[in-house]
Amino acid sequence: MKALVIAPQPFFSPRGTPFSVYYRTQVMSELGVKIDLLTYGLGQDVDIPNVRIIRIPHLRWLGPVKVGRRISRSFWTAC
Repeated sequence: MKALVIAPQPFFSPRGTPFSVYYRTQVMSELGVKIDLLTYGLGQDVDIPNVRIIRIPHLRWLGPVKVGRRISRSFWTAC
């Protein structure tokens, strides 16, 4: 089985939702699911078997994606 996981935040970064995405993809991977994880161009690389991380281009002029509401987050989500 294959799955597409869309993570609209930097993956991986040590905070709430990325932890959730990490553990959900890890469990699905252990169950034999091959996963394409689509995320922002920011974040740390992690190695999860059967998971291919696909990043949108990192737009450095937008700066880091911080926790909470930001105007730049709307732009990241629209990409």
